[in-house]
Amino acid sequence: MERNKQLVFIVGSGRSGTTLLRNILEKHPKINVSPELKFFDVILANRQKLIFFDHKTKSERLVQRICEKYKQSEDPLWKKFNLEESKLLKNLDLSGSYRDIFLKIWGYFSTNPGAPIWIEKTPSNVFFLDNIIRYFSQAKIINMVRDGREVVASAKKRNWAENTLELAIWWKESVNAFYKWKTKRKSEYLEIKYENLVTNLEGELGKVFNFLNLSIPDKSFLNSLKEIESFSSFFESSKRGVYQSSHFRDFFSDKEQRIIESVISRELSMLGYKLYFERGKLLFSFKYLFLLWKIRFHLLSRRLGLFWVWSYLGKIIGRITK
Repeated sequence: MERNKQLVFIVGSGRSGTTLLRNILEKHPKINVSPELKFFDVILANRQKLIFFDHKTKSERLVQRICEKYKQSEDPLWKKFNLEESKLLKNLDLSGSYRDIFLKIWGYFSTNPGAPIWIEKTPSNVFFLDNIIRYFSQAKIINMVRDGREVVASAKKRNWAENTLELAIWWKESVNAFYKWKTKRKSEYLEIKYENLVTNLEGELGKVFNFLNLSIPDKSFLNSLKEIESFSSFFESSKRGVYQSSHFRDFFSDKEQRIIESVISRELSMLGYKLYFERGKLLFSFKYLFLLWKIRFHLLSRRLGLFWVWSYLGKIIGRITK
């Protein structure tokens, strides 16, 4: 199957515009998209836990886990798919290598499987780019970037974490993970800034379609994007060519703003974002260092396929840092 399809992975941090880009690209007739599969957290980690079970038990447990996790997902695209365990057990063969299983799940949960370009969007895959290229050497990567301060504010509003500092560190780690991988240049990649996508929709989509070796659609394609849920404000911003978001300044106190910016100032500057405050020394408090290494241990356990270890330790650590 891979020989006949161009596989593309959209990565980045959460709340950086990855879902918006995927929903836009879904409108193209030559593009197939899937919901957020979270393969490395949902499938790989759980399959390793079941290494000593027989194939039937493995399949049943994996399907149970798939239904459980995907039903909890915030990705609205999952509403298009039937997540009944009995149906999945009957139609989804979960034998073979991790690569084979990835492709089977991807193919099963597809909106347009006959299309030549397949796109999967899981922001946290930015931490698994080496694995992705190991499985799919010809894959293309699109990295979505957004001002980390606005990402933190948006995530906090959605109650993704009680600790604001932790949200800032997650964004920081996602940026550094991509740039560390980028230096290896093992695959074709494209970076798109959310702010540029908003203010110059046609131009930024031109870059994306060129990257995917697709002809740039006409104006009717842009007009069709108005059908996307919650797209109206985005479309108006694009027509005006002006993007202003002040969630960060409005949502956090001056002290919180300074702390958050100090944590991610290096990465903000690296990405070309203007700092609001004079860059000072980061106060390496015990809490900051604890959260930093908590997140890094979390990521290490995921990369090693030991996410189940983290699920137990994370509950204990969460109580300490709450």
